[in-house]
Amino acid sequence: MRFRIEVLLALGFGGLALTGLIIPILGYLFLGLAALVAVDIGRDKLGISLRSPFARRGATKNQAKPSISDSREHSLIQWTSSLVDGDTNDLGSRVVAAPRSFTLNLGEDPAYIDFAIDTVNASVFLIDVGKEIDGHIKMDRRTLVTKPELAPLSGNTGSLMHGQHRDIALRQFLTSDDKTALSGWDKSDTLPFDFTGLNMWVVSRPPSDSGVSSAKVRLTIRPPFLHVPKSLVR
Repeated sequence: MRFRIEVLLALGFGGLALTGLIIPILGYLFLGLAALVAVDIGRDKLGISLRSPFARRGATKNQAKPSISDSREHSLIQWTSSLVDGDTNDLGSRVVAAPRSFTLNLGEDPAYIDFAIDTVNASVFLIDVGKEIDGHIKMDRRTLVTKPELAPLSGNTGSLMHGQHRDIALRQFLTSDDKTALSGWDKSDTLPFDFTGLNMWVVSRPPSDSGVSSAKVRLTIRPPFLHVPKSLVR
């Protein structure tokens, strides 16, 4: 600051001296330079920025005109965010399941039934299905007291990627009373199993660094019944 003031004084006095001599043009030049220095000092003192109006208009124009790639990236972020928010808030409708088949193993100890649950993950997330289970299955209105679990079969992890469609094997162990009821069952040509009291939980697994919270919902099985032909039971 002190140096600029000294330059201002030198230019000012020099300009006045020269205008009084035979070189007035050079004096006017010195005075003009002194004026610019004075403006610069005044700007710093007042804490304001003096810019050319042409430069200001140019900066505004450049800021108001984002590139095509920036616009596409912004649209992609908005679209992705809406998908993530929608699937997080309504995960239950994005995962569809239905009982598809039945395998009876009465010769094992304990005896068990494996149900194939046809499952589709239409969400954007990696999900876990059936790693948490509570509730019970009913067999011809009889509650099977043992809680079902994921069958320990190869590849039956319960994890599904986005868009993946496959069976999840659900194992239901049978007590001796269940086996007795099953062997003596002869009410009709089919044996109904009811899944309405079963809770298989679906848990989303967003990337750990995404900042997106995991969601947990009950898997809706539609239809909630599986009617097994009598010929498969005997």
